[in-house]
Amino acid sequence: MDDDSPVTSEAASLVDAVADVVAVFDESGRLIEWNRTLREVTGYTDEALSSLPTTCLFDAPERVVEHVADTLETGETRFDATLVAADGTRFDVEFTATTWAPPGGEGSDGSGAVVCVGRDVTDRTGDRGFTHHRTVLESLPDAVYAIESDGTIVYVNEAYAAMKGVSRGELLGSDVDEWVTDETVDAADDLRAELAHGGRDVAAIEYEFVTGGGERFPAELRFGRVTGGDGDLGRVGTIRDVTDRVERERQLQRQNERLDEFASIVSHDLRNPLNVAEGWLELARSEHDSDQLAAVAGAHDRMRSLVDDLLALARHGRADLDPTAVSLPGLAERCWEAVATPEATLAVETDTTVRAVESQLRRLLENLFRNAVEHGSPDVTVTVGELSDGFFVVDDGPGIPPEQRDVVFDSGFSTSPDGTGFGLRIVREVAEAHGWTVRVVDDADGARFEVRGVAAV
Repeated sequence: MDDDSPVTSEAASLVDAVADVVAVFDESGRLIEWNRTLREVTGYTDEALSSLPTTCLFDAPERVVEHVADTLETGETRFDATLVAADGTRFDVEFTATTWAPPGGEGSDGSGAVVCVGRDVTDRTGDRGFTHHRTVLESLPDAVYAIESDGTIVYVNEAYAAMKGVSRGELLGSDVDEWVTDETVDAADDLRAELAHGGRDVAAIEYEFVTGGGERFPAELRFGRVTGGDGDLGRVGTIRDVTDRVERERQLQRQNERLDEFASIVSHDLRNPLNVAEGWLELARSEHDSDQLAAVAGAHDRMRSLVDDLLALARHGRADLDPTAVSLPGLAERCWEAVATPEATLAVETDTTVRAVESQLRRLLENLFRNAVEHGSPDVTVTVGELSDGFFVVDDGPGIPPEQRDVVFDSGFSTSPDGTGFGLRIVREVAEAHGWTVRVVDDADGARFEVRGVAAV
């Protein structure tokens, strides 16, 4: 014990004679007293222990601090912990903790302390890791359980009991089927049959978890057969509350439904009046050819481009992908014919074939080419080249300022007065739908877009 210990020398000698580990903590979890056994087991000197933080003394110090706080509230607790010696050796210890009011009030605020008497249980089962593994299970946020082959629950961690809303005592020794719905029992039985016949090693189902109070929420159950060992365990498993994930999926479904509605409006309610306007414009131009009507035609072209981009943005990435082998140079040539000006030049420096949905890859390339033509000079040169895991598109135009490279893919952003602000956003949507990434990188010649994560054929 330290030199400032309030314990008398006679009492200190008695404590030092105890074969078990004795450790005294203040209410904050700081070690303030100890005996010879703790010093010998850990290999630390009294001087080292006097300044050693709890985080260095235990494998899971936050759990020890929690148990100290619980003891101050309840008066007595039992818990397992793993001591870490100075040389890194670990010892599994079973502690009995009680409150103590030292003379003079050694707690940091005079509120008392907690005396922990621990016994080394590392070898009690022949497995030095037994208690350590149990401590790990208790630390998991997911619910963990173990069931014998007849369905009897023989272990649950604290997270399982908390999720169920009952004590461990109520769960241990009971039949697992008492705690789940008939539908879950049937589904689990089917999966257990597959496990028994070697059809799979781990089974997983989503089901409705029912608490002891009758409340229900979505959960994911994963379990497997126990192999090896001398026990009669039938299976062990974990349960995770997936309420947040299910809600995100529902929100995504509602989003997709709204996008479908939006696509329908764009496709019909906007295209139809635009077609009518273009018809009247053609009739007017047949009678009067003027610069004003040419300006109207340009406005119509911009409206149609905007409608096409909005429609593509609404629909890209949501359909099930069915990629095929697509020749990148061949597709690039066809896309160039659709968007290039007579003075612009395309250079293809790759002969790779990639796996992609051709219609979507076409949209990606056309938008990158159109971006280069709109923001570069009339005689811009655009190059398509090969990367180790994808391809790049670079032009010899003015490039993209560094401060704009993080926002060029945002909806509505455009530096051109004639741009819709959706072209590059669609590029990113197409890339992400395929599992690719796209980004703007530094290049001395102009704007360089790199698409990575692309599978070559």
